[in-house]
Amino acid sequence: MTSKPPKILVKRGDDFRLDMTIQDLNNDAAIASKAAMDAAQAAYDAALAADPQVPADITTTHNALVAAQATYADDIVVDISSWTITSKLAWAGKLISNFTVVIVDGPAGNFSVRLGNAETALWKPRSYDMDVQFVRAEGKVSSETFMVIVEKDITNG
Repeated sequence: MTSKPPKILVKRGDDFRLDMTIQDLNNDAAIASKAAMDAAQAAYDAALAADPQVPADITTTHNALVAAQATYADDIVVDISSWTITSKLAWAGKLISNFTVVIVDGPAGNFSVRLGNAETALWKPRSYDMDVQFVRAEGKVSSETFMVIVEKDITNG
């Protein structure tokens, strides 16, 4: 079964900004910390379900869960500081626009895909294809293709 591409709705003539974060949920550290986080959640749930409840156990297991969640959040981060990221919009195989890509916080994997309203005003209301390409030391890879649906803006025309 094929899945439908993600859809992004945009008003013609509006600024385009798509903020994204790169995460790796399948690296060895992330998998191990996810298991630890799940175990901490189970321990916390058990402490809450205990009859009678023991406040010290609830506090201890809650603190362990918070620490496990923080470790997992750290382990899924991908540092994109040295990456080159590009993004394009196309219709019927024809290039329509090159987006500006800004690495907002490289060590945290945050970047933004942007285009000003002067250029989006030139887009016709219809569906376009968009993807993001990442060039990194391990090689080049592209995101799945997004569908950008441009709607007519009544105010801007």
